[in-house]
Amino acid sequence: MEFNMNKVLCFLLSIFFLFCFGCANIHKASLSGEIDKVLVYIQNKGDLNVRDKKGNTPLMYAVSSKNIRLMDILISNGADVNINNKKGQTALDMAYKDNYFEGFKLVLEHGADPESMKNKAAYDLESKSAYSKLLQEYFLYNKILNNMEKNADIFDMYFSMYSNGYYRKQIEKAFKQFIKNDFDNIAAQAEKQGFDNFINTYSKMGKNYYLVTTGSLNIRNGYSTETESVGNYSRGDKVYAIDEQDDWIRTDKGWINRNYTKQVLKEIPFVHQYIEKVSKLMENKFEKPNITEEHKRPVFSQKKTIKHNPELETNAQDQPAVDTKKNSKPTAIQKELDSVLADASMKALEDFIQKYKNNAEYASFVETARKKYKSILLGN
Repeated sequence: MEFNMNKVLCFLLSIFFLFCFGCANIHKASLSGEIDKVLVYIQNKGDLNVRDKKGNTPLMYAVSSKNIRLMDILISNGADVNINNKKGQTALDMAYKDNYFEGFKLVLEHGADPESMKNKAAYDLESKSAYSKLLQEYFLYNKILNNMEKNADIFDMYFSMYSNGYYRKQIEKAFKQFIKNDFDNIAAQAEKQGFDNFINTYSKMGKNYYLVTTGSLNIRNGYSTETESVGNYSRGDKVYAIDEQDDWIRTDKGWINRNYTKQVLKEIPFVHQYIEKVSKLMENKFEKPNITEEHKRPVFSQKKTIKHNPELETNAQDQPAVDTKKNSKPTAIQKELDSVLADASMKALEDFIQKYKNNAEYASFVETARKKYKSILLGN
């Protein structure tokens, strides 16, 4: 009976506390940062997800007060980070709106749904580039850590794009285990094909990051100037090549022309040491493998599918122009060029340039074709 009486007394005290303190007061305490009052409320099992007339929760008010310690206390004790108020805002939205980066990061890492941020206008997110970058990094981090996607390519993308990312230590730990497991598997099988595949896969890492070098470069939904333009990059933007086709690179946004980018080499952790381990295993079991320096460290490596022809866009000032009035031959080539320009396509211009680029007599016509090629490429 005494035990039951104690339970009854505790219950009555809790009711008395909640009656005196009131739900409205937990919102006020959260907004003013009165941690002691919030802790008493928690000890008395108060509802941390209770909403006021605006639909706001104590966590939302902690975000508004920019009190990271209080936010952490509320979240650790069960505050829901994904509740919407009457305006449809979550704690993540409010942290973004109030430009509270530390709070934004905290709720994101405690399960806030980042999908809601995709509804933000692109220009709005870009105006707060730190938030945009964190969101993009978090999407990759979340994929890797939750085993949604785990392969060499996604690790390469993360380390290339976020050399000093917020989650680098966690990703390094995951990648260390990933490459070790891969190595252990091929070492146990001890087959030459497995060794070769390992070296080919990991030697490509660190070579797929590019710097945009032109002032305005169109992003397209296909690898051709004939496809629709879906946006643009500016000089200084950095992109990761998910795929490559001819002179085009596919990023997460679309296709851009490779000739207007510069490769930025990245050092990927653990790769060098594991490639060396595999080469030693191959040397002991088979013949000495053909491991070049480009396998050991990231160096520029052209893929066979890429036809890098910078002369298609560069000036031909080293080739003297010809006076067409003194030579009858350019009359025919002028007609050919006019025909190409009348219905200009990248393929037709490429063919024309390749056909006449080594003939100094036709330098002026080649230069005209190059300018048109560049104009199409940049969407001018």
